[in-house]
Amino acid sequence: MSVTVDKGIRLVNFNEGFRDSSVVASMATLREFDSSVLPQVGLLDSHEIKAIRKKMNVSQAVFSKCLNVSLSTVKQWERGEKKPRGTALLLLHLVSERGLSVVMDKQEGS
Repeated sequence: MSVTVDKGIRLVNFNEGFRDSSVVASMATLREFDSSVLPQVGLLDSHEIKAIRKKMNVSQAVFSKCLNVSLSTVKQWERGEKKPRGTALLLLHLVSERGLSVVMDKQEGS
């Protein structure tokens, strides 16, 4: 399901994927923006974050590079000392659902 708003801006449902180049939006104002099309992401606890990384079969160091955060941050997330927010939280959810290919230049199997 995609939604088109004024000025030809196309927003894609979270489950359709973000790798579609037509998702790139031109200028939009908050009045024209339908925030209901954005994914709702819940908080992740330390066990869930570690499970995501393990499911991807990567070390903490590789995971931190893929998410563009420090190794220390990943370690703190996995120990429950720190909680991901904002973009990092969204990336964790995307990686959990789609795999590391969503944050890499090449698609898996390419």
